[in-house]
Amino acid sequence: MYCTAWGARTAVMPGSIDDDVALARRARHDNQVQTQRLVSSLPGHRDLIDRIKRHGLQPI
Repeated sequence: MYCTAWGARTAVMPGSIDDDVALARRARHDNQVQTQRLVSSLPGHRDLIDRIKRHGLQPI
């Protein structure tokens, strides 16, 4: 077993985090898809500069 004399777990039992690994992989994939979708919708560099020149920056 993976416990100390005080009962504290010192290692992870094999197979005990398989669900977490699958969930993390799915979350990472979903995040990459969302990031790519958002990045592709951003204006190009020159378009952004032109828009800022026309409208200025929003005060904070």
